[in-house]
Amino acid sequence: MYLTFDMKQIDFRLSRLVHKLESQGYKVLAGRYVRYNVQQMLVKVTISELRKVDIFEEFILSTAINIVPSVTIEELANVLGIDSMLMRSVAENLQSWKFLELTSDSTLKITPFGKKIFEEEKSVLEPSYTQNIYAIADPLTNQINFDNTRLQDAPLELKSLGQFIAIDKYPDISALTIADVQNIAFDIVIREKTQKVTSYQELSTITTVRKKISIFYLLDSQDQCIIKIFSEDQELKIASDLLTEILSAGNEQQIVWDELFRLSDAEITLAASTEDIADKISFDLVLADVCFQHFLLDEETELANSSETKILPAFSRYNTPDAEDIQSFISHRRIEKLVHLTRLENLNNICRADAILSLYQLEKNNICTNPFDGRKSEGQKYKNYVNCSLTYYNFFMLYGLVHKSDEPVVLLYIKPDYLWKQGIEFCKFNAATGGGRHIAPGYHTLQTLFDDTVQDRQGLQDRNSKPINLPTCIQAEVLIRDGIPLADIMEIVIRSPRHEQNVRQAGWRGNIRVSSRDFDWHSEWIVRGS
Repeated sequence: MYLTFDMKQIDFRLSRLVHKLESQGYKVLAGRYVRYNVQQMLVKVTISELRKVDIFEEFILSTAINIVPSVTIEELANVLGIDSMLMRSVAENLQSWKFLELTSDSTLKITPFGKKIFEEEKSVLEPSYTQNIYAIADPLTNQINFDNTRLQDAPLELKSLGQFIAIDKYPDISALTIADVQNIAFDIVIREKTQKVTSYQELSTITTVRKKISIFYLLDSQDQCIIKIFSEDQELKIASDLLTEILSAGNEQQIVWDELFRLSDAEITLAASTEDIADKISFDLVLADVCFQHFLLDEETELANSSETKILPAFSRYNTPDAEDIQSFISHRRIEKLVHLTRLENLNNICRADAILSLYQLEKNNICTNPFDGRKSEGQKYKNYVNCSLTYYNFFMLYGLVHKSDEPVVLLYIKPDYLWKQGIEFCKFNAATGGGRHIAPGYHTLQTLFDDTVQDRQGLQDRNSKPINLPTCIQAEVLIRDGIPLADIMEIVIRSPRHEQNVRQAGWRGNIRVSSRDFDWHSEWIVRGS
C-alpha cells in the first residue's frame, strides 16, 4: 500500500535520520515528528553491595539455618559469651537487609532470600546507596522502562499519534515488583558486578507526559512498505513492528496514514526548499561541517560578536562524521559517563543558569563563580569550553584542597552522548599542557586517551591496574563547547549526607547520591618519575 502524495512529506529537521535510513538501503517517502502520551513516576531504588559476612553475622545466620528449634539472639549471645547488645545490633541490620525475619517468639529465622545469598556466597547484601529514577509506562511498546532524567512534555503543536491509532492502555507501573526493577533498571543503576537492587519506593504519583518521537514511512529493498519509529536516534523496534503490521492491514487505513504524514504548508516550505530531499541532506551535512570548521579557525572573533548563546543538549547537537566509530568505541570501553568537578557553592549559579557554563559564557552573562582554575592555561580558544573527565574525576584537581581541608565539592555525572557530537575535543593528559596544542577533536584523538602508555608530568603512565573504561592518564580531558544543560546531568554525587540539603537549596531537583568512595584517591593509577 502506497501513500497518495505527489511529493515526499519529510520534516527537514529529520534530515540526519533520513540520511542514516537511506544509507541502509531504505527509500524514505515520508517522515515527521509526532507525540503520544506515556505515564511517568519517580521511584527511589536502593542498591546494595555484596560483601563477605563478618564473624558475628556468620554466627547468627548459621544458627538460624542449622539450630532446631531456633534460639533467641540473647540465648545465642550467652552461649558465645558475647555482649547481647552487640549481637542484637547485628541482627537488626540483618533484619533490615531482609536476611532475617522477626518471629512472634523472637527466635531467629532466616529468609529464603538471605539463605540463598549466605549459602551460595557466604556474603550479605549491604545497602550502599540510593538513586532516584523515573519509571515510564509506554502504551506504544506495552513496556515499562526506567530513565535517570525526567521526561519533558513534547510541544502540543505536534500531531498526536493517538488520533490515528488506539494507544491508551498503559502497563501498570503500580504493579512493579522488585524483580521487575532489578531486571529493567539494571543498566542505569548497577555499576559493579557485586551490586544488586534490593528495594524500591514510589516517591510520586503517576503523571501523564507527552513523549516526542519521529515516524517514517519507508520502502525496503523489496519495495515493501514499512514504518520505523525513533526516540531521538534510537529505534523503538516493538513500536515499528506494531505500526508496520497495522500499515499492512489493508487499504481501509489509507486516508488515516495520508493524514498522519501530511505536513502543513509551512513544514512543506522548509522541507522542500530543494527539489530533491537527498540533495538537501547532503548539502546540510557538508554545510554543518564547513561551518563548524570555520568556527574552529576563528573562534575568538565569533565569541566577540556572538549574541546570547543557547546551550544545546546533546541530542540537539550534530553528530561528528565519525560518530558511529566513537559510539562503537564507547560501547566496547563500557564508558557510561563524563564527570565534571566543581565547588558546592557553584551549584547555585549552575541551577540558576540551567546549565554548566563555560568560563566565556559566565563572563558574558556577568555570572560570578569560583572555578578551580579560571586562567584557562590551554588558551583563549578554549575559554568557551567546559572541562570534563571520563569515567572518574581528576583527583589532582583536589590535591591540597579536599585532602587538606573540608571545602565541599560535588561531582556532576553527565551523559556520555556528547562524545560523538560536534564541538567536543579531547586531550590525553591535562589540557593545559603546551598551552592547549595537544587538544583535538575526533575518533582518533579519543583513542589516544587509552594508549598503552601516555607521558605526562608525573611520568610514563600505563594501563596497569586501570579499569577498561578509565583513560591511561587520570588527567585526560573532554572539552565541551558552550556548556552542558542540567537535563544532561544524570546525578550529583556528594561526599557527606550533610551536604544534601545545600544541593537541594541550590535548585537541583534530580538524583543525589552520597558516596565518599567516588572521591577516593587511587594511587595505584599513577606512575611517578619514570
